[in-house]
Amino acid sequence: MVLFSYQYLDNDSSVITKGYDYSNIKQSSNKIHLIEQLITSGIFPTSPCYRIINRAFLINNNIFFKEETIGEDILWFIKILKHITNFTLFNNACYIYRKNISTSVTGNSNIKKCFNHLQIIIDSCNEILSLTTNSRLKETLLSAISYQLCILIANAHPFINQNAELKRQIKELTWLLNYHKFPKIKYISYIYKLLGYNILSSILHFYLRHHAKSIY
Repeated sequence: MVLFSYQYLDNDSSVITKGYDYSNIKQSSNKIHLIEQLITSGIFPTSPCYRIINRAFLINNNIFFKEETIGEDILWFIKILKHITNFTLFNNACYIYRKNISTSVTGNSNIKKCFNHLQIIIDSCNEILSLTTNSRLKETLLSAISYQLCILIANAHPFINQNAELKRQIKELTWLLNYHKFPKIKYISYIYKLLGYNILSSILHFYLRHHAKSIY
């Protein structure tokens, strides 16, 4: 597998910004060390658009998308990292992602999308926890999923008073915040322990709306 970078093109303003920057990541034949560098740099390139990958590898390891759900590329990428033996990084932008177009599959959140994301996180955790021989890889991948949990908490904020079951199931996953190789997760964990779920979800929702490049 080769991972490459991309560019954001704002369809409204025509402003182009670069996505992932791999310049500070050292190439390594040790896949765990390479994955750790990605996660600690705040990079978790789940989208299939940002890579070239061997088709036979996907078929032989039964790595396919989970159909009719949101965030299926998260579980797909977790399975890749679990099974792959080596990969490399290419820092050039080989893909352009157009933002703010009417046909985009990303957009405002809703309860169904939140439940879909929740299930993907649960399935990803089960996939990672099935690793029995490498605690270092397990910890690193769980740190990546803890970031996904924070995105879910932010998106689910408008619905936490409407759907108690959604809130309950998300809170059952907050143990993931103990895995914080991903930047800022440690601070998010502190906020959760000190101020509770409702305050944390409000803060994350505000941040996502005002600072994140995209939401689902």
